[in-house]
Amino acid sequence: MAFLTEQDYKTVLKQDFKALILEGDAATQTDAELKAQAEMSTYLRKRYDVAQIFNKVGTERNYNIVMLLTDMVIYHIYSSRTPRNIPELRLDRYDYATKMLTRMSDGTIEEDLPIRKNEDNEEINPLRTGSHTPTTHGY
Repeated sequence: MAFLTEQDYKTVLKQDFKALILEGDAATQTDAELKAQAEMSTYLRKRYDVAQIFNKVGTERNYNIVMLLTDMVIYHIYSSRTPRNIPELRLDRYDYATKMLTRMSDGTIEEDLPIRKNEDNEEINPLRTGSHTPTTHGY
């Protein structure tokens, strides 16, 4: 079952534009969804449990993830169909999505998503704290 629904696209892209871009080729949409989800996973995997994120359906899904993923999918559809003629809005939305994902990944933005856990069911914190061994210089 796909993470995104047709309703998700209706909020960010008019259906006639989507039909025009896809030219009746549903495989292009599926391919773009898989690519965008894989790309998003590379950003989130360090901190979050991506399997849990993408196994949610309906209202259980995180709406920021839905919005960002939808923008990324639309960008990938345009880039596969008209790579030299991608609307500036789509470039801006894709750029915004990747910047947000970077911030989520490095912990600048805390999102309500399931945190990765190790075998002992303890949260994995990708941030390390500490310092180098102090150096003393005798002169």
